[in-house]
Formats: sequence, structure tokens, C-alpha cells
Amino acid sequence: MFTIGASLIGTTKSFAQDDNHLILPGFSQVNAFLAVRPIERVQISLSANNLFDVTGFTESEEGSIPANGIIRARSINGRTVSAAVKIDF
Repeated sequence: MFTIGASLIGTTKSFAQDDNHLILPGFSQVNAFLAVRPIERVQISLSANNLFDVTGFTESEEGSIPANGIIRARSINGRTVSAAVKIDF
């Protein structure tokens, strides 16, 4: 009749580069999904990635904060939600 699930992805704080001057904060990201079969051969599903819209950085170009105070870093995606309808015939 229905399926529900979730996953947790994250990391602890980590150094940005080998010189160990800049520490990137840790984060946890929750992903979840729900699929329901209201009638035979029809499935409705809803999925959410980064359900709680947390901010997380995976890497940085600089190893320490430069004089201008700006670093370049890659972040995880914000919350994304998708829905789908599947019909078997």
C-alpha cells in the first residue's frame, strides 16, 4: 500500500587544506521519500532531499582566510522536492 524511507548523509568538521588553518563545519543532511498506491497500477511518490534545508560545505579553494576575507567553497544543494505519478499498463 505504501513505502516510506529516509537517509542521513553528513560529515564531521574537517580541515579545508593540508595546512590545517581553515576548518569547515560539520553537517547532517536528511533525505526522505514516500510512495503510496491508492489504487491498483497507480503509484504517487514524493521525495525531498536536504529536508531541513541545512547549509553544508564540502570543500574550499583556500586553506586559510585571505586578507580580503573571502573564500571560495562548494556547498551542498538546498532543499529540493519532487513528486511523481506512475501508471502501470
